[in-house]
Amino acid sequence: SSIFEDWFHEEFVPKVRRHLRLKKMDSKAILLMDHCPAHPGIESLTSLDKKIKAVFLPKNTTSKLQPLDQGIIATLKRNYRRNLIVNMVDSSLSVSDYLRQLNIKGAIHLVGAAWEGVTERTVRGCWRKGLGAAFDEEEADSDTSFDGFDVQDLFDAECRAADFAGFSDVDVQQAQQVLGSDIDEGMMETWLSFDNEEPTFEKMSDEEIIQSVSQDPVSDGPTEPAEDDDEIVYEPPPTATKAVKGLEVALRWLESSECATAAKVAHLRNLLHDAKSDARNRSTQRKMTDFFTKK
Repeated sequence: SSIFEDWFHEEFVPKVRRHLRLKKMDSKAILLMDHCPAHPGIESLTSLDKKIKAVFLPKNTTSKLQPLDQGIIATLKRNYRRNLIVNMVDSSLSVSDYLRQLNIKGAIHLVGAAWEGVTERTVRGCWRKGLGAAFDEEEADSDTSFDGFDVQDLFDAECRAADFAGFSDVDVQQAQQVLGSDIDEGMMETWLSFDNEEPTFEKMSDEEIIQSVSQDPVSDGPTEPAEDDDEIVYEPPPTATKAVKGLEVALRWLESSECATAAKVAHLRNLLHDAKSDARNRSTQRKMTDFFTKK
């Protein structure tokens, strides 16, 4: 609860104000939330000027009203699992080996990429699907682009456009004919939604909290043997000099690649510039006499 409250005041409120200023809109906003026990009380989720606040949805209505549950979360999960498979194939590792080396940092990057793949159209469509009656009638009547909105159809269309870029319609049809008989839609749907019922929070008793922060927690039963530290290899980060060499190779590859864009090349050049600056700053300052030799 304290983490969420800190995020609300230190991250959410300032960024919402900045967004509203850029849009030249009044600094008023509501954060709709469900009744998760990890959320603090409403009274603590209000800005000092009372213009930005959180509001809980009525109990037992989250799955029907909350826009995130109308397809936004589902799209995020589909993007995540799609990116996971793409990275797994690119890695040339077996499924078990790839998952074994995937750590929390890698998973966070996958989530970030998955969220970037949730389009504005998906978000707006899910809001209209869940809270359509709250929109202005004239605005709703004039906007027909979300009539019959289905997030699954939109996701399939967007993935098709990305996955089959550069292939003709004939190529796509042939691929679907070959793969179609091997795909079990029920199994796929189970894989995509298997964690829907997993808890997203844990309520701990006072005794459990005390034990978790105790220097010498009391165990009620036998403890599992600690993982052998010898099996964990902590690889030190590369030096700035190695980074420079790697980025120079990457830049030469990118500039000769079909996937190169001006933005990508500029971004990589900026990284190379930063790495060179870091390498210079870390190097030992040389003396004037170092540039001369005695005869």
